Amino acid sequence: MTLNGEQETPFSRGELSEAVRYLLYSAVDARRVPLLLTQAAAGDYTAIARWSANYRRALARDLNEGMYLSVTCAEDIPFLQESEIESTTRNTKLGDYRARQQMAACSAWPRGTSGVAEPKTLRTPALILVGAYDPATPVEAARRAAALLPDSRVVVVPHGAHALNGLGVEDCLSRMTTTFITDRKPAAVDDNCVAQARRLPFILQ
Repeated sequence: MTLNGEQETPFSRGELSEAVRYLLYSAVDARRVPLLLTQAAAGDYTAIARWSANYRRALARDLNEGMYLSVTCAEDIPFLQESEIESTTRNTKLGDYRARQQMAACSAWPRGTSGVAEPKTLRTPALILVGAYDPATPVEAARRAAALLPDSRVVVVPHGAHALNGLGVEDCLSRMTTTFITDRKPAAVDDNCVAQARRLPFILQ
C-alpha cells in the first residue's frame, strides 16, 4: 500500500489485527473502528495503516521498551506453552501474531529468571480503577487482583477501555484518586460520579 502518496509499505494481517487491538485501548480511538474497517473491507487500508504507523511511533517514543522487555521476557514469555498458544489463538482474528512477535523479541533480549510463587495477600490499601471494556487488563483480572488485597476496592468505569480518557469523568477520577491517596481508605471513596461516563459517538466519515 502507499503511504504519503510515495512509499509502498507492506501491511500484514497480523499488523492489521494488532492495529484494531490498539484502537480498542482507548474510547477516543475506538470510535474510529467502524470507519477504518469499512474502508479496509472495501480494499483501502491506507487510513488504518497510517494510524497504526503513527501509533507505533508514539509507543516507541513514550514506552520504556527496555524495561517492558526485561519484565515481560522474564515473567510472561517463559511460561507460555506451545499447546496453550495454539488452543487460545485458534480461529481468532489476531491469531498467534502477538505471542510470536513477543517471543521473537525476547529471544534477542537478555533476561533474568523468575519462578512460580504462591500468591500472597497484601494488606496495603488499594483503589483499583478498571475500564468496563479494557481489552488488556479486563474487569475479571482486576477482581482477581483485589482478592489478594483485603483492603481494596474495584471501581469499574462504564465505557472505559485500558485508558479512561474521553469519557467526561476525568475530573471525577482525579478527585477519587486524590481522596484515596490522602485518606488511604478505599471503602470511603465516593465513586458515584463514574456513572456519568459517556462514550463518544463513532466517527463515520
